[in-house]
Amino acid sequence: MKIRTKLALGLVIIIGIFVTGESYSSYLSFEINSVAEYHNSMSIPALTMLGDIETSFNNMNNYLLYYTIFPNDATKDAYFEEQTIFLNHVSDYETLANAKNSLGNDLADDNMKNMMNNYVDHYEKIFDDFILTSNAIIGVVDSENKEESVTLIQDLRLINEDFQNILDKNYAVENTGKELEQNSIRDISGKITTSTLIINILLGLASISIVIIVSYDISKQVGSLKQLTTQISKRQYDIISTHSKNEFDSLRNDIIEMGNTVKSSVQELENFRRALDNSASVTITNPDGVITFVNEQYCKISKFSRDELIGKTHKIVNSGYHPPSFFKSMWNTLKSGDTWSGEIKNRSKDGSFHWGKTVITPVIYDGNTIHHFIEIRTDITPRIKLQQKLLKQEKLVTIGELSARLAHDIRNPLSIIQVSLENLKLMSKDTKIDQKHFDRVERAINRISHQIEDVLGYIRNEPMQIEKTNMSEIIADALDSINLPNSIYFDISKNDFEFYCDKKRLAVALTNLIINGIQAIDGKGEIKINCEDTVNEVVISVQDSGKGIPTDLKENIFEPLFTTKQQGTGLGLASVASIVQGHHGTISVTSPPTTFTIILPKNP
Repeated sequence: MKIRTKLALGLVIIIGIFVTGESYSSYLSFEINSVAEYHNSMSIPALTMLGDIETSFNNMNNYLLYYTIFPNDATKDAYFEEQTIFLNHVSDYETLANAKNSLGNDLADDNMKNMMNNYVDHYEKIFDDFILTSNAIIGVVDSENKEESVTLIQDLRLINEDFQNILDKNYAVENTGKELEQNSIRDISGKITTSTLIINILLGLASISIVIIVSYDISKQVGSLKQLTTQISKRQYDIISTHSKNEFDSLRNDIIEMGNTVKSSVQELENFRRALDNSASVTITNPDGVITFVNEQYCKISKFSRDELIGKTHKIVNSGYHPPSFFKSMWNTLKSGDTWSGEIKNRSKDGSFHWGKTVITPVIYDGNTIHHFIEIRTDITPRIKLQQKLLKQEKLVTIGELSARLAHDIRNPLSIIQVSLENLKLMSKDTKIDQKHFDRVERAINRISHQIEDVLGYIRNEPMQIEKTNMSEIIADALDSINLPNSIYFDISKNDFEFYCDKKRLAVALTNLIINGIQAIDGKGEIKINCEDTVNEVVISVQDSGKGIPTDLKENIFEPLFTTKQQGTGLGLASVASIVQGHHGTISVTSPPTTFTIILPKNP
């Protein structure tokens, strides 16, 4: 039997083992995908919906309690709206019980469906009890019967406790199911690992058997190839090929052909070196770290010429970012003969910084003597900048959550101060109290209110309420919400037209731009508001006669928390940009004069 035939037979055995293993792995993969689909499509959404149910129920309770303290129509309307939201969340949870998987089968079994429907019945009963009690409370509050309202509020507290008990049990059921799914995934993963290990062992045994059988036949032909390889190692490539009688004769002819192509291979290696030069920075240093070679890519990224680098150490590009212990550890690794890899921040000649994923390999001659070091760097500056941007976004999320809580805590007492101020102004009309003091307090309240709206407007993530509206209405709403100073003249475009947008949020964006212009004007000045109607777009511009924006600040002006004003939150223009982007539009700024230009599609 020829070696080729033996190898083919062995290959068939190996393929059979491999196919069997792959089939079993595919079956386990299908099982784990099914569990994962249930986890993602049933367990996670169920927990999310329970959170929504809890939130809406607590909101109903909070609005009702707030109404007992400060009865007003707005609170009552919000309370009734929250009832609808609660019922919608309960309905969504009930619908989830009948969800289908990708094959069209029910995700939940009958037992799970019954439990979910039972909890829905509990929520609906508690809701009915809550409505009866809350309607009685509203009636008592409206009739100003405080004693009876206290009794009803105690009944309401019991309903809340029932609701929380049912919700906790529901949470427990869903979390238990989630843990079972995770355990199932771990079990299947363990089976995959075990089957993979068994298959690898079988493949290894089969391979070893084939090697033992074939190696005996190969050893007979090795002697005839030894002389040939000796000739090629001496660069004697002019060897005549022979007629192929067996596999080794064919191999011998292949080796001869390979020898004849070594010269062209040398040229290809040179091409590879050139490609490496174009894709990575390469430096070579002597054992003392003195640079002896740099490629063009390194000169390009460091902004130093080759003559400026040769004969220097890498201290010439040291950014000061890494501590001395960092480089000490690196040198200890290299001097021990091991390859070092890591990320290094360097400084270019022009003062800019760049990051490189670096691999340094010692080249050892004569056993243990390090002759030189080869350093290959790949530029990872864009990735590092992206990581820094993501870190900043994570910090913004944390700041946003804290700001929302603070804004909510400030807004209620601020409203009380505003009402009290209005009462004091009315009471002091017939006195000699200077009204300027009230005006100063009112401006301070308006400033705080605007900063709160900046914070809440930026951190809210509400969907756009697109409707058909007039441009003049948006401008009017924006101006009405601002205390316009008499020292500034407003030149407002009379061009009016209809288009689709979120009227309220676009008015907020325009308000922020106008306030930004007012704050930029020192004393008397002018603000121009212009709007144009093109075929498919709406162009809105706000221009002020202030001192303008420095060129180095324009790039970051729409970044969150970026501000040059002592009283600003740094979220006003970021909120404007967010609103514009929510309309699939763009915003830009030019200066001087400072002009903010918004371009929106007529129907986003």
